[in-house]
Amino acid sequence: MSLAAYVAKQKRFELRAFWGWCGEKAPIEVFSYLFRPYREEELSHIESRGLLLPFYNEISGFLAISRQPVTDQSECACPRDKITSDLELYTSLRDRFRGKPVVDAFVRENFSKATVVGIHIRAGNGEGGDFDRKGRSINNLQVWVGDVVKLVLQEGFRKAGSNELVVYIATDTPSTIDMFRNQLSPHQIKVLDLPQTRMEEGTGVMFGEAAKVHNMGDETDDYSSCLKGWTDTLSDMFLLSHADVVIAATPSSFSQTAPMSLAFGKESQGVETPYCEVIPKFEPHKKKETTEWKEVAPTMQCYKSYVDWCCNYSTWIKFKKQGRQNRTKIVSKEFLRFPLPSNEGTVKDYRGLRNRTFDCRRPGRGRAAGGLKDKCLPHAWVVQ
Repeated sequence: MSLAAYVAKQKRFELRAFWGWCGEKAPIEVFSYLFRPYREEELSHIESRGLLLPFYNEISGFLAISRQPVTDQSECACPRDKITSDLELYTSLRDRFRGKPVVDAFVRENFSKATVVGIHIRAGNGEGGDFDRKGRSINNLQVWVGDVVKLVLQEGFRKAGSNELVVYIATDTPSTIDMFRNQLSPHQIKVLDLPQTRMEEGTGVMFGEAAKVHNMGDETDDYSSCLKGWTDTLSDMFLLSHADVVIAATPSSFSQTAPMSLAFGKESQGVETPYCEVIPKFEPHKKKETTEWKEVAPTMQCYKSYVDWCCNYSTWIKFKKQGRQNRTKIVSKEFLRFPLPSNEGTVKDYRGLRNRTFDCRRPGRGRAAGGLKDKCLPHAWVVQ
């Protein structure tokens, strides 16, 4: 989505996203529900209201980066205009979020006087499929939580004028919350989470394999449980962004989007390093004539700014990828995509620019059958 926002900004368009529908009997379009329509004064920069440039999931001209330390900042893999575009997008979404009153009230009540460390844990909650094949699951969750607790205590996060440390947990795996609470309570550190309806332990995640959306509601509740799932997930994301320090405890695009961008983008930083990553470590162990790599206690790397994260450190995330002839190879890359060097500072001439129709446009191209994904995509998205 941030790539489409970057293209829109370069072309002086505005972004209109489509995240699907909740419910079938009385479908509600998710993005419009979560983020109110633009007001007229917010669209003063748009040059033409009558044109449409549609994108379908992937946008060419961008590449998932692999960070490498550079001595010349101009060689950094993260162009400044893309960093700025992301911050503008996520700030706008946070301001327009339907759940903002709940988020703001939670922040006022719990975050205002303390140093807040927000930890995001993508543990999978028993999810299989691609998540498991890429080796993203945590082998011993209890031991891993203990290791992360030690890292937080060692770092000793404190902002000026604050004597209290609070930890906020955003996770897809409910048991991790009590694990952190039990291990941090002897240190008089409060652990908070947003009350919400969660998937049962070990039953997967709300947005899991093959883009399946769980908890869609029963026959008498056609959409509300689905919408609540979306709202809870986004509330967690934006609450993380309000923390003084955001810790990506496991590799996840969830952490690398709004939470990281907004953490780095604060006008006034209360701490020196507002974003950290927990990095797994492995040690070689000789076994007869072979070497086995055993996972040991992780480390944590913290960053002063977006440029510091991107330009001064190497990518450590590694995924298992099944190649040809069922061979496994290791791929090292970030979740974030940035413009290719040939595309920096401008955007390519994308095909598909057309006159906008003011009734509706179907999100699927060439879709023969109907269904939830083939309903009209409304374009009446401006409040007069």
